[in-house]
Amino acid sequence: MKKLLNALVLPLVIAACGGEAEPPKTPEVTPPTTPTAEAPKPAETAAVAAVEPKPAETAKPAETTPPPAPLAMPKEDIKISITTKKVNLVVKSDGTVQNGGKTAAKLTGTEMQDKDGKAVAMIAGDKVTSASGDAVATFQGNDLVGANGDKLAMADDGTLTWTSAGKDTKVGKVEKAGDAKHAAMLAAWSVLAPAPAAAKAADPKATGTKTDTKAATPTAAGTAKPADPKAAPKK
Repeated sequence: MKKLLNALVLPLVIAACGGEAEPPKTPEVTPPTTPTAEAPKPAETAAVAAVEPKPAETAKPAETTPPPAPLAMPKEDIKISITTKKVNLVVKSDGTVQNGGKTAAKLTGTEMQDKDGKAVAMIAGDKVTSASGDAVATFQGNDLVGANGDKLAMADDGTLTWTSAGKDTKVGKVEKAGDAKHAAMLAAWSVLAPAPAAAKAADPKATGTKTDTKAATPTAAGTAKPADPKAAPKK
C-alpha cells in the first residue's frame, strides 16, 4: 500500500517542482509596416507650384462708350413761326421740315439734310457739326448755342429768342414740340442762322474774291445796259 501511494504522489511532486520543461513558445513577429510618403517640405511645394502651369487669365473686354442717343422725332406736327423772317415751318413725325407746304429739309436721328437729301449738318447727342466736321452749335439744355456765341433759346411757352452780340430778340414761337424740342430748335436754327457752307459762300473774303460794285446792272429783260459812247474818258 505504501508503495502504491509513493507511486502516485511522486509524479505529482515532480510536476509541481517543474520536473518537465514547458514547450517553447512561438515568438511573436510584428509584421513590417509600409513606409508612408513624407509630406513635402515648404521648399519642395514652392518648386512644384513653380513648375505647374497657371490657368490662363481671361482677358477683360475693352470698355466702350455707348453712342449718343439719336435725335427724337415729334409724335405730331410741330409748328414753328419765325416772325422776323415771315416763315412758317412744320416738322413732321418722320423728320421732314416743310416751309410753306414744300419740303425744305429733313431731320434724321443723326443728321440734317437739305431738300435734295444731301447732309448739311451732323447730329451727335448735344453736338451739331457741319458735314465736314466743323463745329456748328451745341445744345445746352433746350438752348442751341452757336460756335460764334449766338444763341437760340426756347421758353416754356414756346417763345423763341435769338441772342447775338449780347442783344436779345424775340424771333418767333414753337407749338407742340413735346419731347422733340431739339428737332424744333434745329429747324428754326436752319432759318435764323445760315449753314456754314452758305455763310462762307456769302462772305467774299472767304473765297478771296472781290465783289465788283461797278458791274453792269441787268434790266428787266435780263440784259446789261450798253456803255454810253458819248461818255468821255476821265483824264
